[in-house]
Amino acid sequence: MKSIALFIILIMGLFSSISSSLIDHLRDEKSCIEFLRKNKLSESEATYLSKVMKSGLWECAEQLIRQYSENGSNLKEIEHFFQAEQREITKRLNGLKSVLENSKPVQEISPAFEWAQSPTDIFISIKFAHKLDSPA
Repeated sequence: MKSIALFIILIMGLFSSISSSLIDHLRDEKSCIEFLRKNKLSESEATYLSKVMKSGLWECAEQLIRQYSENGSNLKEIEHFFQAEQREITKRLNGLKSVLENSKPVQEISPAFEWAQSPTDIFISIKFAHKLDSPA
């Protein structure tokens, strides 16, 4: 029983040292790609793709996906992490876009109009557009 516990602790220590090494190399594209070239990551480390994408290291993410593909890893699991991160990035970008659009001043459009008069009547034609000849 003790040998199994020691084995699990040893394995967890190995994974945590690899994980901290990757996190240490997420400072820039060059160091991340160099780390990936020197160290082969296993399929169980597919969560690294999320970490690399969150850091904005797109070339490193591309290299990581290529490495997983070359290793014959389960690409469905990797694709799952990619799609989850893609949804998160899209959600945040849409939120930023919404804040940007809401902070713009409201545009006022003066309606186009024409008028005519006779001795007894006034005729006014108003169109809520920039020009009278614009399509309805």
